Amino acid sequence: MRFIKEIEKIEGKKIIVRVDFNTPIKNGKVLDNSRIQSSIPTIKYLSEKGAKVIIISHLGRPKGRIDENLRLDNVVGELSDLLGKKVNKFPNYFDEEVKNGVDKMQNGEVIMLENIRFSPNEDGNKGTLAKDLASLADIFVLDGFSVAHRTDASVVGIPKFIPSYVGFLVEKELKNLNKVLENPEDPFVVVLGGAKSETKVPLIEGLSEIADLFLVGGAVANSFLKKLGYGVGNSLNSDFESEKIMSLIEQKNIILPVDLVVGEKDGSRNNVVNVEENPHSICLGSNVILDIGPKTRELFANKLQNAK
Repeated sequence: MRFIKEIEKIEGKKIIVRVDFNTPIKNGKVLDNSRIQSSIPTIKYLSEKGAKVIIISHLGRPKGRIDENLRLDNVVGELSDLLGKKVNKFPNYFDEEVKNGVDKMQNGEVIMLENIRFSPNEDGNKGTLAKDLASLADIFVLDGFSVAHRTDASVVGIPKFIPSYVGFLVEKELKNLNKVLENPEDPFVVVLGGAKSETKVPLIEGLSEIADLFLVGGAVANSFLKKLGYGVGNSLNSDFESEKIMSLIEQKNIILPVDLVVGEKDGSRNNVVNVEENPHSICLGSNVILDIGPKTRELFANKLQNAK
């Protein structure tokens, strides 16, 4: 793995930077710009060194289709403000306009492509998308740690065609992760959530040798509860097979929610349901599990008080 400061002769190079600017937006306003801020050091460094910086990001889950509500216009405005310079955005992620625009870039200029998940070939690295994107640049830099695990064209595909490096954000996260894994302090508590148990189960299995406790919420908790025999209705969940996980739950190394907020998918008509010791139906009909409940929040907070 190579780091960004190892790039030689940056000036004049066209450099794709894959970031994660998947930020909450309401009424045209970015509500939380922390993800954008986290990649500013990498973008500034390259721009100030005279690179031609091409930003690639996603927003939401358009599932390979154009969704006018998920264009990156508001994101690029926020990026421009944080950089203190104008960042232009193309209305597409790859076409003749993009190619011509990149060819005309000046040293130090920063541009952004449209939401990469508008492409049906992004998820799973299909078709020629990765090769097409790679043709725009000389170098690829990954600065989106939160997407580093994905098999998307803009994450794992582009590096197959051009030299690749990691940016300051990914370098920082890797150093922190190595510190935790190589010399963890006790008690070592892991907080996990997310949508896909298939990506979290191997993580828990791998960390189980050094972690003291796992606090699990989100759809991953739904999946674990379903495996234990609880009814989760139409709540987001996924199947998995792992004797290790079931053993950790039985040994109380994995702490699951003791109460859950249940309601309609839009969040309406919600109420709190206690998770009893014996399996039962947590939600019925059109209701789904929306979040952990107040007792669980208190339980998790108490477990985290002495965590290192």
